[in-house]
Amino acid sequence: MRLLPIANHTMKTLPLVLVLLGLGLFATALSAQEASDIPELEALLEDYRSGEVQEKLDSHANAVKELNGKYLAALERTLETAQRDGLLEEALALRAERDALLDGPWPPDTKQEDLSPSLAKLRGTYEAALAGLERERDEDLAPLSKKLVRALEKLQVGLTQSGRLEEALVVKAKQEEIAASFDRSRSAVEPAPPTSEPGTTSKSPPEIPKDAVRHRGSRYKLFLLDDPLTWEEARERCREAGGDLVWLNSTRDVEVVLDFIKEVNRVKGHVPIWVGATRDDEGVWHWVNGEEVDAEFWSNETDSGLFPGRDVMVRWIGSFKPSSNEERRIGGYVCRWD
Repeated sequence: MRLLPIANHTMKTLPLVLVLLGLGLFATALSAQEASDIPELEALLEDYRSGEVQEKLDSHANAVKELNGKYLAALERTLETAQRDGLLEEALALRAERDALLDGPWPPDTKQEDLSPSLAKLRGTYEAALAGLERERDEDLAPLSKKLVRALEKLQVGLTQSGRLEEALVVKAKQEEIAASFDRSRSAVEPAPPTSEPGTTSKSPPEIPKDAVRHRGSRYKLFLLDDPLTWEEARERCREAGGDLVWLNSTRDVEVVLDFIKEVNRVKGHVPIWVGATRDDEGVWHWVNGEEVDAEFWSNETDSGLFPGRDVMVRWIGSFKPSSNEERRIGGYVCRWD
């Protein structure tokens, strides 16, 4: 996985070769001269790069830019804490990570096992979120890439029928190259089958429910409750299913939770659902992935204030609210998978 520093991660209108190379779909670049020598091929490629592909790449770039901004803010907060606590090595590592994210080179030449505990947690969360965005991008582009391969196959047949055999060979070679590279790219992101030592039985990880909703690279599913669960019990069920109680990277993700709470209110009445945030001993709210809950998630300042015994978060139809772990009016909970 190649992570891009914030300063360099802007998306302009890219040449087709760079677009496809970035997605792992070309093993070698198709030169502009090769394309221009075959007008039909040039027209196909121009149509491909000027349509939905660029829109999807722009959307992906904006999502990564937002993720980078969140990661930078998390690094800054953790760095301030390390400096305040006098943790020199921790502060130096966090500063180096921040500077690399801003100015490159990225990622730093540091193995995961050599990272400080706080930085390892932050980096792991960031990489998991980025992998989700890249997976969503590749899934969105896959149908368009397949369509290009089919169009190249058709062009190769047409050129052959017209007696333009050398040009047909060029198109055929490129079509096969793109198809093979696409297959390799797809298999590279598929999870490897579980392995086990001789004489032992491996346990496959739980499958994400097929009806889980996809949103910005992650999967979400609402589970309605006939009998109430505590916040901890709901989170444990999510983790047993291979995910976690829902956390939100930004207010742009609230819409998916809002759709779920509307469904709960339709079926169960005006009751809340569990979401994955808790308050620590210092009164700071954090999502279950370790990131601090931004103030913008609260409808007003008093919502995030200190309420004895209310240290977990629920979502009502209108806002997020602090609640007790033993809240009995719960109508459901939402799990998230990255």
